[in-house]
Amino acid sequence: MENLYFAASEDARSLSFAALVKDRFSDQLHAEIKQYANLRNIELQSATLSNVVVTSLERDVVYADVLFQCTTGESNRVIRASYVVDCYFDAKDDFSQIHVRCITPSWPTRAAQAVLPDTLVPDISKDQMETMARSILKELYPTALRNAMPVSALGIALRLGLRVEHACFDPQGETLGMIFFEDSMTAVYDPIEGVSRILNVKRGTILINQRPDGKFDDRIINNTILHECIHWILHKPAYLLQKAYDPRLTAIACRRSSAVQRDRTWTAFDRMEWQANALAPRILMPEWSVRMQADQLIRRMDKLDPKYRMDLIVSKLSAHYAVSRTLARIRLIELGYEDAKLGYIDPVHYEVGFPDAVREYGQNESFRKTLESGAYAYVDQRFCLRDKRYIARSDDGVLHLTDYAKAHEAECCLAFDYQRHTGWVPGGMQRDRKQTAKYVEAAIDIQRLTRTTQDVSRVLNGLPGSFGATLEAHMQRRGMTQEQLAEGSLITDRRIRTYCLNDQMIPLPRVVALCIGLKLHPILSLDLVKKAGYLFNQTPEHVAYQMILVAMTHNSIYECNEYLKTLGLKPIGKEE
Repeated sequence: MENLYFAASEDARSLSFAALVKDRFSDQLHAEIKQYANLRNIELQSATLSNVVVTSLERDVVYADVLFQCTTGESNRVIRASYVVDCYFDAKDDFSQIHVRCITPSWPTRAAQAVLPDTLVPDISKDQMETMARSILKELYPTALRNAMPVSALGIALRLGLRVEHACFDPQGETLGMIFFEDSMTAVYDPIEGVSRILNVKRGTILINQRPDGKFDDRIINNTILHECIHWILHKPAYLLQKAYDPRLTAIACRRSSAVQRDRTWTAFDRMEWQANALAPRILMPEWSVRMQADQLIRRMDKLDPKYRMDLIVSKLSAHYAVSRTLARIRLIELGYEDAKLGYIDPVHYEVGFPDAVREYGQNESFRKTLESGAYAYVDQRFCLRDKRYIARSDDGVLHLTDYAKAHEAECCLAFDYQRHTGWVPGGMQRDRKQTAKYVEAAIDIQRLTRTTQDVSRVLNGLPGSFGATLEAHMQRRGMTQEQLAEGSLITDRRIRTYCLNDQMIPLPRVVALCIGLKLHPILSLDLVKKAGYLFNQTPEHVAYQMILVAMTHNSIYECNEYLKTLGLKPIGKEE
């Protein structure tokens, strides 16, 4: 079964109901407008489809108003008029047909209110989340609004007519679960037989990933089931719209979920995952119920140290509502219990793979500026401050973190938050445990950075204006022979001699290799690239080169080439 992945943001046409209507039904709608005009003896000169508004959604039937701006000729006069085509679409047949109910002239007060945006993903703000959660509970689990009881995600699934099954479809354990909107097939692994097989899955099935070792966590399963239920409640129309664009619906990889960077526009996929992530804890831990339980426990433990008391309360709420301790603590913080913040540190990671780091560097301006300052080096899959207390070089010349740095990562390493993916698979959606690194802004030691920048600025101001002369000046400054640079850059000494004497065109990969061989500071590396006549763009190759220049020139050329290979890029130097 072939799976084709692509980023939602790379297909701007996806998830646009208006675009689908224009692409598929313009001719038919024009014919309807023309027929309407002919029956009324109106001379229709032109008709332009200007807007599509979703006015109602009943089961899988989408009702919409399609607005036309028309020019008509009556009694030798040209008249501009607006007409509304009231129509509906059956999403279950992939929006393959349009059914016109009536056509009427439009007037200023006729404008219909859209019940869904053009993406067919509901527009729910953060302030509306508590109300939405109560509404879902009122319909599907009303007893939780009367009693401070745990909410059964399985019970909600059954009330929705969904079935929950367990199968090992991801032995690595990166995927948490899937929700299927139609009959489909998926590959599952049999840990006993050690083979894979095809499983037929019915519409309305939530498939929970079962680990090969048989271990499971009820709290994670509870949250995953409810997460998929929310997709079923809110996101079926969006799924069916995407399927209308691509009947194969192989798989669509969503790059961000609940935490989308401020400098980037949210995609429909981002919004769907954010809604599921935000609603699930509010349903599992209803506001009034949590407040009542928490207040009772606080009164009962009022003589305890606030931090110790809140840790106990978090543990009790976690057990009572069958949610993780982290989710229980975050829910208390959201509801205004300030003591829940005591001793709590947002979960972050310091280790980040090179592909994730390159991806983040390419799209996060704050991360780029932090690295281009030259304050951090990429060592042992961490971005660590350039200081001998934190970074050392072993006898074989390889950089590594000191024991002190490993014990004090928060002091010297950049932090990353990890966000889960959501994705679509044949017949449904999946929630992955696989995560994408998002840079957590750090406070840089300004005094240290100022001293380093001043030193580098003095070197920079004393450099010649040409590439060849600058290359030679760096070699002299570092006391490096052409043979030594050749060894460190994997570029022959004959070519280096040529580059020093003549300002001829030099390929960008070799410029990068020379910066690595010279162990240049990021600012000096970028200066050398500029003097070679290059400006970086946003291609994967150029972003990876920038990452090496700003954080990895003190690594060996062989290490840098290994990192390039992880991205499927060609090595540089003699290994080109």
